[in-house]
Amino acid sequence: MGRQLSQYAAKTAAFHAAATERDVLKLNDRPFIRGTFSPNHAILLDVLARDEAQLVAVYGRRRIGKTFLVRETFGDRFYFQHAGLASGILKEQLAAFHDSLIRSGAKDVPSLKNWRQAFNALERFIVAGGSRRKKVIFIDEMPWMDTPKSKFVMWFERFWNGWCFVRKDVVMVICGSDTSWIVKKVFRNRQTKGAIMTKEEIQKKAW
Repeated sequence: MGRQLSQYAAKTAAFHAAATERDVLKLNDRPFIRGTFSPNHAILLDVLARDEAQLVAVYGRRRIGKTFLVRETFGDRFYFQHAGLASGILKEQLAAFHDSLIRSGAKDVPSLKNWRQAFNALERFIVAGGSRRKKVIFIDEMPWMDTPKSKFVMWFERFWNGWCFVRKDVVMVICGSDTSWIVKKVFRNRQTKGAIMTKEEIQKKAW
């Protein structure tokens, strides 16, 4: 695997040189095959070695292997992982997030009434893990969590911009099949200073 990673190093470096603000990984329509290694793996592995907080989005149509790619790449490195509910209302989304915190090892997590409380609980859980360990936070199908009047995006912005972005131990990986939501609510969001920003932008191209 190390040899394969080195084969893609030049291409990955070229992506970095041309980057501007955000990490973006857009998948094409070809599914991933178990056991294969691709430039997409190299891009995801690369963020673990950086000294700044990283936000990576993996998006594309359903059933092309987005979640499989993330899980195969990071393996057991996840510190916290969660998946949005396809048809869940706000109360159900928060309950599921609470369950994910508990399953990931968080202690004494109270019931969650809104996304402010949910992301505050995630902050406390990250702090509990110390500052030396790199923490991969994986949220799958994030667009489903943005239910009407939930103010999910506002509180996620606060969590990322005001807290994660200044740390060196957080790698945030978000995934979603709703491409328009990812592009509009994350990458083109300019409503707050430094909204959802990392150091560069990587766009998946034809290899």
